[in-house]
Amino acid sequence: MDHEKKPRPKQTPPDIAFAIKDSSNYLIKMVGVGNVDRGNYLADTEYWYSPNFRANPFNVDSLTMEYQQIPSTGPDIDTYFSGMASRFTPSRINPLWHSGAHLHTGVTSHLFSMDDPDATSELPRNKIGVLFEIDGSNHLVGVVFHKLTTGQIWDKGPPGTGSEPWTLSRVKDASGAPSTDPNDIPRIWLNTVMGS
Repeated sequence: MDHEKKPRPKQTPPDIAFAIKDSSNYLIKMVGVGNVDRGNYLADTEYWYSPNFRANPFNVDSLTMEYQQIPSTGPDIDTYFSGMASRFTPSRINPLWHSGAHLHTGVTSHLFSMDDPDATSELPRNKIGVLFEIDGSNHLVGVVFHKLTTGQIWDKGPPGTGSEPWTLSRVKDASGAPSTDPNDIPRIWLNTVMGS
């Protein structure tokens, strides 16, 4: 039985698509529609899809995020999501950040981080944290982004189609153990939640 989908405010830029994958498989695909409907996909709305996992796929040290050209029509988006199921109720793109760490209960969480493309060249660079939440049936039930500043998750944009994807690295604590605490990511202050 699919996990109940709940509406949540979203924080992704419009007219983008991105995918998160492990070494061989796509784990999540997301489309954020701009100000024009694309078939049954409504304007200013984002859609999150993932396959039905047989096992928790986030027990890895790294993932990649690919920025992709948004499919141009409704049927093209259907094809893009082929083989996956909707995980969260489609929601209007509505910037909303919360101060502090996201509190998660009743799920298995996996926290990764990557360089913030909006950060300056100063070192250490600001980071974006990405927390994936999985329930006991291995359903994706939440994606939480952490960032230092308000605005879109990224304003300057991730790598374009054909560019090198971002690397998401598992966050670890001072002892080297996997961590779900965003305080183990340098300079993280705010969070925004997808699903859960």
